[in-house]
Amino acid sequence: MKRKGVRTMLVVEDLKTREIYRFLVVDGCMQLGVVSLNSHEKTFGPDRALGYVSRVQGQLLNLVSRYKHSYRYVPRLAYEHLKRPPFLDSLSGGPAGARDTEWFVDQFVVKPLLSIGGLDLTQKNQEKSSRLLTGITESNQHSGRFFRIQETKGAKTPEGFTVVVRADEIAQVMQGRHRNSILRIVKRGGPVLFQLDEPEEMDEILKWLILLKDSDVETPAVILHVLDHRKWPSQRLEMLADIPSARILTAGATIVSLSSLIGALRRRLGHRWSQRLIFGTNYPETNLGDGIPEILSYILSKNLDASPIDVQRILAGNMLSLLPLRPPYLKYQDRSDGVVAEGRLGRPAKQELIRVLQTLTASRDYSLESFHYSYDAATGTIDTSMYILTLLDEQSRRGTTIVIRDSPNGSLEICTWNPKFDATEMAKNPSNLRALLRSFSTTSALVLDSPIHLNSYVEALTKCLNVRRPQELLAALRYRLEVGPIPRGHLQLAHKSVGALGKAAADMMMAMSQGKGQWWVAKSIPSAEIDPTTAIVSDEDRRCLGLDSGEAVDLTGYQETVTKAERVLFVTRSQEDLDAGETYSYRHLHSTQIEDAVRPLLLGRGSKVYPFPDRQNLSLELIRTHPMVQTGEVADLTEAEVVVRQPEFLQDIDIIVCIALTKQMVVKDMELASKYSLARKMRGIIDDNAVFSDRLDIMDSSHSRLQVAVMSALFILEALEENRSEGRLGLCIAGERLRKFSIQHGEEIQDFVDFDRDLESPEVRTALNLFILDALHEEKSEQATVNSYRAINEYVDDFGISRPTLAILIGDFSDEIDDSVVPFIDALPTESCFGLLRLRTCSSSEPTEIRNGEVVNLNALSVQGLIGELARALRRVNRGQSVSR
Repeated sequence: MKRKGVRTMLVVEDLKTREIYRFLVVDGCMQLGVVSLNSHEKTFGPDRALGYVSRVQGQLLNLVSRYKHSYRYVPRLAYEHLKRPPFLDSLSGGPAGARDTEWFVDQFVVKPLLSIGGLDLTQKNQEKSSRLLTGITESNQHSGRFFRIQETKGAKTPEGFTVVVRADEIAQVMQGRHRNSILRIVKRGGPVLFQLDEPEEMDEILKWLILLKDSDVETPAVILHVLDHRKWPSQRLEMLADIPSARILTAGATIVSLSSLIGALRRRLGHRWSQRLIFGTNYPETNLGDGIPEILSYILSKNLDASPIDVQRILAGNMLSLLPLRPPYLKYQDRSDGVVAEGRLGRPAKQELIRVLQTLTASRDYSLESFHYSYDAATGTIDTSMYILTLLDEQSRRGTTIVIRDSPNGSLEICTWNPKFDATEMAKNPSNLRALLRSFSTTSALVLDSPIHLNSYVEALTKCLNVRRPQELLAALRYRLEVGPIPRGHLQLAHKSVGALGKAAADMMMAMSQGKGQWWVAKSIPSAEIDPTTAIVSDEDRRCLGLDSGEAVDLTGYQETVTKAERVLFVTRSQEDLDAGETYSYRHLHSTQIEDAVRPLLLGRGSKVYPFPDRQNLSLELIRTHPMVQTGEVADLTEAEVVVRQPEFLQDIDIIVCIALTKQMVVKDMELASKYSLARKMRGIIDDNAVFSDRLDIMDSSHSRLQVAVMSALFILEALEENRSEGRLGLCIAGERLRKFSIQHGEEIQDFVDFDRDLESPEVRTALNLFILDALHEEKSEQATVNSYRAINEYVDDFGISRPTLAILIGDFSDEIDDSVVPFIDALPTESCFGLLRLRTCSSSEPTEIRNGEVVNLNALSVQGLIGELARALRRVNRGQSVSR
């Protein structure tokens, strides 16, 4: 089970049910301190204690291997997700990955070592032990793993979660300086730990309990530690089960005495027998009773046949249920704050929370006073996804408590402690804590859902933790960005920095720029030659990501998968009011430059790229990938098709496209500009459909007005095909008859296409293209323009004008001089959110009478010119600057 470099815990297989269980283990009684003998001094500190725990684990495994048939629960190699206790592992032991810590026992309830072998240590040794214990419980190296017990004997010791009293001294202690501490713990429902040496000392505890009852004080929970069960007759041991509020430590027990005691508990309490036992070692005095490996063997044995809930109660649950959820000896500065990192932001937010706590405790201005998992006494289960942290401000000596929930959906929910919970037991119920978090999440909490919000998350976290100088903390968490000769798609960091982020060479790092809201993911390159607060990026990446040398960036380990993208969509973002048509032409001419800029980068939704060195005010933002990546995930763009659109083509808008087939549309008087460019564009539309190939020949010397109209409609449709708004697209052909493109959804047939529901389908896009090409063979009519305006009005009636609407009419308008068209033109909406764009297909020398504005002549017009005019019209409509008539 033990493997080098792997933190092992108590993971077992239940041979009865063939289920795998991970048992949390809390040592309910451990002593740490200093013992001097003549000139020799021996320190029983955390490292020595953890070494002892490791030996216990090895001895237990040896017993299991020799007598496997005697066990119901057999220790196994841990699966990856069971190897480390959630959150506590990363928080304890300094920076993640910095040291290999023993995890067979997760947490320890510790008291100072004041006596050994029944003999009191010297006052000097007792004072050293007390100082050692205080330093250990406040050390960031062991953050959250130790609960301190207050001693009532010998040298003055700091207050703790509970208090230990020698049973024969209880009357004397209640008259001394520890009286108030004991009464405060009792009134708050905390336990009192009694040490018993001789059986007669039990009478003193009973007298004390009766005295409290006579004083109208609620009977407190007591933990009974019989130092050596071999001194006690079995009948006297079994009498311990008769005290309703008593829990009994296994430290000092033998297998025989423990079996006898459990038998008595089962007779008195039935299936609730396990609620009265607490696992403990009493290290370093482990020679009293049977060895700890033997006691653990009995708990896991077929002979005892305890259920998984029983085992978990004994090993950790009962102790956690008695300990206060936050230190009872502190004064607090409670506030009402909360922050929620939703979805995929949850993991980097969790890593950032760990970094914040490590940075605060490393500064010695703060210490992590306690870490408490949520335990459900009713079910006997420990919820390791929810925990309570208390941070102590060393300057003000006041504590701040936060409740954290690592939600199953990946979100990280944090809220401050409600002081009302101190006066009741309601917080002991995990469902109440979840209700508190839900209440904050829906009312008071700041909710964030994107990696670019990580800085805002940290700022909110500093408020929850009552950090005195948050700007100093933020500065300590950030890295200074510098340029260096490294490959694109990488970040070079100091070895120490990579380790602090819990990563190694070539692991993924998520970087966030504070000033620009930029984020990206890069592979790490550890270096021994750079400053721990510096991050090195290539000059090309710096430019493409719009970064400045010397700016501050946040880094965190990236833990999600990298998706191999097949297709990605970028949208242009401009810091200035650039002309929409010019923007389209510019980015079209620099399409190769765009691909070269983005391909080496690992980007996610919301990442920005600045591919144009001479136009840094024009950027691209990644908004969609296929396969889809979720918020906080990134895609590898190496082999992806890169698509760029302007925001005008993606806005929430209704669009109507109508081709008017007048008699003159067959006239071949149209010229095409940039035929080769047009041919490439058309191949992108028609190559996937062989039936298109004989419909249009771009390289002909001349083209009919209808051919140009059809090509224009195809180009417009291609420009809009990435739109996934709630808008609608109406498409019609007006000739001898009026045809509207229709689509069927279930039993419903509609004369328009929904951008968000339909346009993503390749089949729908193909059907739209075929419908447009059918215009080449439709019968022409002298009433085509009239029918077109009538169709536009019908679409407007169907759509309404709740959103911007652009109608695009394509034709030569040779029949518009007919007065019959006037009523339909006058019926068009006059609101500024409605626009009419008329694309005229006739030679520029041909005169015509135009009754309304926004006319673009398509003769000799390039694709860039056409789509540029479309972009301008879309922007005018969206801004309410259109002219309909």
